[in-house]
Amino acid sequence: MHGLREWSGVVNGDFPCLSLLVIRRCPKLVALEWLSYLCSLENLEISDCEEILSLGKEKLPSSLEYLSITECPKLKEKLDASGLFQIDHVPFILIDLVKISVKDEEDKGLSQS
Repeated sequence: MHGLREWSGVVNGDFPCLSLLVIRRCPKLVALEWLSYLCSLENLEISDCEEILSLGKEKLPSSLEYLSITECPKLKEKLDASGLFQIDHVPFILIDLVKISVKDEEDKGLSQS
């Protein structure tokens, strides 16, 4: 899906049993505005999506237990700057293979030394 820029058309109630979503190698994809509609989503992995800027305007689903973001520099920068509210309820978060504890990072951003 190298040419996919926008994935639209998902509405609330679509994919009621989807628990795992893996999005890889979509270098032109810029946003996933509908993720909050996936009420059964437990695991979300996004990798090699260099242009992605947004996971939507709402919090990710409360069912989400695992979030992995790898090689998505613009998304990482946005989360670092202002997007923590979207993921602060997720128990296990990996960003570029580094475990992030949102509670510990709220004041200092996501950057790791």
